[in-house]
Amino acid sequence: MIFLWDLEELYEQYGLPGNAAEDVQIMLDTLGNRTAFQESKAVVEQLKRLVTVCIGSTTDTEPFMRDLTRSGIVVDHIFTSEELQAYKPQKAFYEKILAALSLPPEEVLFVGDSLTDDVYGPRQVGMKTCWVNRKKEIAPIPPPDYEVSNLTELLTVL
Repeated sequence: MIFLWDLEELYEQYGLPGNAAEDVQIMLDTLGNRTAFQESKAVVEQLKRLVTVCIGSTTDTEPFMRDLTRSGIVVDHIFTSEELQAYKPQKAFYEKILAALSLPPEEVLFVGDSLTDDVYGPRQVGMKTCWVNRKKEIAPIPPPDYEVSNLTELLTVL
């Protein structure tokens, strides 16, 4: 029930569309059962040779760790909403990541597939953004700093 309350509050606070009850059920059904996109592991391994790679996710820690382990994905840092006690797109989510990494926002590129969570949210605190636009949607105004159609293309951005 706490997930539902939190999601309803988040939708209301940011004026986000959606049915919180349906959306939270999807989240609960997939916890610990998610699979990474096919290119994810290889791209993360290549990126780790160049930069520090972190994941910031609105999820609970333990099921997310199961997902990453099953996918064979190893990153330098993992930040979950459970750990941070904040959700995307709340500014606190991104600010806490920056504080933990001791980095200024302009030195961070936040990558993700959600315009709200991965572009609008990190942009609020001054992070650069890269939108993974797998569905070939039209970029918003203002657009993200970078746009790719899959994670492999991210390697050309850096």
